[in-house]
Amino acid sequence: MVQPLVLAMGNHKGGVAKTSSTLALGEAAVAGGLRVGLIDLDPNCTLTETLEPPDQDAAGSKDLLRDDDRALTLADCLTPAGEQWSGIKVCLSDPLLSNREYDLSGIASEGRLRQAIYAQPVGLDLIIIDLPPARSRIALAGLVAADMVVIPTTASTYSTRSMSQMFDDFLPKARQFNQALKIAGVVVTKFAGRAEERRVLGELVAAYGELVLEPTIPRHEIVATAFESLHLPLRQMHDGYATKVAESYSELLPRILAVAGTSIKQLRKAKANR
Repeated sequence: MVQPLVLAMGNHKGGVAKTSSTLALGEAAVAGGLRVGLIDLDPNCTLTETLEPPDQDAAGSKDLLRDDDRALTLADCLTPAGEQWSGIKVCLSDPLLSNREYDLSGIASEGRLRQAIYAQPVGLDLIIIDLPPARSRIALAGLVAADMVVIPTTASTYSTRSMSQMFDDFLPKARQFNQALKIAGVVVTKFAGRAEERRVLGELVAAYGELVLEPTIPRHEIVATAFESLHLPLRQMHDGYATKVAESYSELLPRILAVAGTSIKQLRKAKANR
């Protein structure tokens, strides 16, 4: 049985376009003909709210991480997103997900989400996990479940400092439970090309080399308007700036997939053979 590729999107710091990148990469993957599932592991529920799933009462990520015989599989928890997000299924978050932080302290609890993903076929080609912006057990469970992690950051000192903590501390901890976890790359978001941003970007490239992916994602308020206000995919905004941001993520997606040794074409072929 061919398994879906699982990406985690994470940075300890908020405000780095983690959820926006999850949505935009999901949109790009659907445009490429892939079946996409998004898992909201953030108790803030921004991803869930943006996707507007009709079934707001569906089981979600808090149920996947439950530490009892009522725990479900991902196949049990996937529900279609709103009609404007055609092609995407979502595993909902809930503010009560934060309570699972206490449930994930037992033996082998780090692998609970991974077990839930692979327990039953889910009929997806790509899964993207939106991690919480925290060094938490919930975030650790997301990394342990993933094949690769994408690290979004703005070109600012505070954001890159948080990113370096992931490299130095949190990712090595995750690899204690998931030795195969790869770093897909660093995505520089909200980039306006100011002098200070260019300086920080240069430092990132000097420190991390080819892990810093191109292109950078341009800053524009249309992204917040699309996702936070209107709950629409970028290309449905019919706006030149929104299209430019969407195209940047479409360029990034094959570069991220290449780290896993695959491509959109190969994933589509695997889907046809299922």
